[in-house]
Amino acid sequence: MIGLSDGLGATLETQYRYEPYGKTRVLGQASRNTQQYTGRENDATRLYCYRARYYDPETGRFVSPDPIGWAAGQTNGYAYVGGDPIGYVDPDGLAPGDKNFGIKDPDFWKWWEAEKRKGSWFSENEPGFNPKKPLDIPNQQCADAIKQDYDMQKGQAQSNARPGRTGRTLALVVAEEAGSNR
Repeated sequence: MIGLSDGLGATLETQYRYEPYGKTRVLGQASRNTQQYTGRENDATRLYCYRARYYDPETGRFVSPDPIGWAAGQTNGYAYVGGDPIGYVDPDGLAPGDKNFGIKDPDFWKWWEAEKRKGSWFSENEPGFNPKKPLDIPNQQCADAIKQDYDMQKGQAQSNARPGRTGRTLALVVAEEAGSNR
C-alpha cells in the first residue's frame, strides 16, 4: 500500500493498493495525483503511460506491441515484464529489467541491507544515483562491483588463504569507477 499525505506529511489523505500487475484500488479522499503504479502516469483512460507505449493494469498487458520487437527478449510483444511483475521492472515500456540486477542469492541481500547501514556507498555522479535513496544500488556496474566484493568476503570467510584477493574495499572500487577521490 502507498499513501499520500497532506502538505505537512501528517494526515494520510489518499491510499493506493496495488495488485502485482497494477490493478489499483484507491481509498480515502480523491486526489489529482496521476503518478501511481511504478511511478507512471495514470491518465483519464485508466491506462499507464510508460513513455514508449501504454499499459492496461486490468489485463496486465501493454496495448501495443513492444517497439523494439524481439530485442526485448520476450516472445509476446504485449507482455508486461515477462510475466514477473514482482521480480522485474519496465520503466519505459521497452525491454524489462531485473530490479535485483540478476542477483538472486538471498544471503547477498541480507548482507547488503547490513552494509547499507554502515554509510554512504555511491557518488552523486554515478549514473542512476537517486539522492532521495542514496543507498539504493544505482546501476548494473555498481551491482557487479558490490556482488564481487560480497563474493570475495564470503570466500575469505570460508578460506582465509583465498588467492587473487585484491585487498581493495568495495567503497574504493565504486569510488574509482565513479571518478571520485574520497
